[in-house]
Parts: sequence; C-alpha cells; structure tokens
Amino acid sequence: MAKKLYYQNELTSEWKEGLEASIKVGKLRNHREKTTQRNDRDLALWVALDFQDMGIMRPESLQEESWLELVNRYRNGQTRSKRKITEKSIKKRREGLIQLLEGLGMQEHLKTVRIWQPKKEDTSIRYWSEDEMESMNKSAFDIIQNSTNPERGIIHLLMATIAPRRSDAAEFKWDYIDFNQRLITFKAKKNGAICTSMIQESFIPVLMEYKEEVSKSAGGDIYLFPSSRAQSSGTAKTYREHVSDKTIVSWLKEISQNSFLRDGTPVQDLSAHCYRHTLAMRYVSQGEPLQRVCTILGDTIATIETHYSERIFTAEDKMAFHRVNKNSRRESSEGTSQPGFLTRDKSLLEPLTARGMDSKWWTLGDLNPRPPGCKPGALPS
Repeated sequence: MAKKLYYQNELTSEWKEGLEASIKVGKLRNHREKTTQRNDRDLALWVALDFQDMGIMRPESLQEESWLELVNRYRNGQTRSKRKITEKSIKKRREGLIQLLEGLGMQEHLKTVRIWQPKKEDTSIRYWSEDEMESMNKSAFDIIQNSTNPERGIIHLLMATIAPRRSDAAEFKWDYIDFNQRLITFKAKKNGAICTSMIQESFIPVLMEYKEEVSKSAGGDIYLFPSSRAQSSGTAKTYREHVSDKTIVSWLKEISQNSFLRDGTPVQDLSAHCYRHTLAMRYVSQGEPLQRVCTILGDTIATIETHYSERIFTAEDKMAFHRVNKNSRRESSEGTSQPGFLTRDKSLLEPLTARGMDSKWWTLGDLNPRPPGCKPGALPS
C-alpha cells in the first residue's frame, strides 16, 4: 500500500540526496539488486516523506526527538494510509532511516535512532488447521470446475503445495513444474533459495487441464497467472506479463472467505502469508527434519527454529521424554484388582527389584521402607 501513496517526485532535493545515499550504502553492502536494493529505496522514500509530512523538509532539520515523534504518529495511525503501523514495520522504517543517515554521514543524528527499540508484540504464528485446509481445497476445486475463472482456485493449490511468497506466486512459470516427476522447483526472489516440493497426486490432472486452457491466453504458455487472465483495475502504471501481488491476495481471500467447516463454522480469516505458516506447521508437527521445511519454503533453519519448532511438541520430543523417563509409560491393569479397561503408570507400579530393592517389603505408600536394623543402602537377607 505504501508504494501507491509515496512518490519519489515529492521529495525535496535534500531528502532526494539522502535517498540516493541510502541506495549507495546498500550497493556497497552488496544488497541484491531486485530485492534488497528495492527495499533500500522504498524504506528511505517512505520515512523521508513521513518526515516531510511533519514539516521537516531536509535531513539536517532533524532534532533528537524527531524520530520519537514520528514513531508516535505511526502508532496512532497518523500516516498517509490512515492506519496504524505495526512495531515490525516501524523497525523496518528505522533501518531505512539509519541507512539514509549513514549515507549522509550524519552520525550525531543516528544516536537516538540507534538506541530506540520497538515494543514487544505478539509473535504467535497463525495457521489453518488440517480440517480448514481440506475445506479450502474443496472450495478451490469447486471454483476450478464450476467457474470461468479457474485461476482463483489454482492459486490455492499452488499455495497449499509449496506456499511461495506472493510476489513469487504472481510470476510463477510453468517451467517450474515437472509433471512427470510430480515436482515443483523454483528460486525465491527474496533470498535466491531453491524451493522444492512434490505435488499431491489429486492436483496433477487439475493443473494439467488448467495449463491446456490458460495456454490459449496471452502469456499463458509461460505464466500460470498471466495478466490476460486478470480483471483490469485501470490503475496499473506499467504493463506486466503476469498478475500483480494484489491480485494474488484477492484471489486467495476469495477462497478463505467462502470456505466452511462441516458444522458451518467459517475458516479463519488469515493473510496470504499464513499459507507458509500452515505448510511449515504441518511438517514440523509430524516431526519432519527442519531441513526439509527449509527445502520447501526457502527459509533458513534458524528462521524455522525461531518461529515454528518451539510451538510444537513433536513425536521426537515424546521419544526424548520416554528415553529420559524410561519407566514413564501406561500399561494395562489386566490381572490386577483394578478394572481391565484402566491403565496404570508403570513408574509407580513396577516391582522395586528392578531398581535393586526387594518388593516383598517395599510397597507403594510405605512411610518406613527400610526394616528395623537394616542399614541405609543395605538389603534384607
């Protein structure tokens, strides 16, 4: 949204110089041309125009409290979008300001900005349950079979399979799909990571049929979602061969908003990025190696460990617990005075001979387990 509200020709010459300095710093740090360098430009542009909106028309006019005042404006929704900005996004803009000031050599102005830290926010991962995903799969198949816009269901199948970031999804190519091997492989724009995953067998005929149909449209022989298949909004400033990120989001929103569980409960209204959370949680919850999740999503192991692994008590965790607590397991009460359908904790009921003690004189609940005259550590004859 910020890209549509902030324009470079609005900058004063002084702030424009700061923008160019920020981009130069990014290049010196070998930031990626099509991703990180774009962020260098956008973040510096947004924060510069935010300061201009406050009446600060040149970087040299910044005061010690200027950044704190801008932060309060962000938190109160005093922005061009009229929406509050999250702490995570404020932190991003802070990084853009730091790089701009570094590029201009304004070390004194950096002190307050560097010290500032965002408030802690709820970082809980939000994702769809298995039942919710099945419901969304059904909605996607219904759209594919009964609609003149099957691409709105196809995008869900793609996200459910490998969950690319929405910018990658928008320009997804048929070359990335190997129908013979049942594989999808592509390079993520954000970090250049190779993402690979198998395709569910039930998705194969649907994708192949869609490919045959969409190939008849302009660009459909190359892209899964060519711009010729999207409804024109009339606001596009440049022509692109594939649909936009915004179109991808709207199609996915249509799937979730029209999906319901068997009891009529609607599925959670989550963002498109939550497809990545959902896919990661499905693998992690089954105890799959973190490297496998990295292979699919293109994230680092550190990212997966930070955001996902700590939220699931996996099968491996259970095995580790039983290895440490070897006698902690439930067993049948058959052959005892208790009803057969009950189970008992083996750690409390195992004869103590297994622990080097005589079960004849040691019983559960004994307050004086050592017979009179028996020295500590000694066993009765």
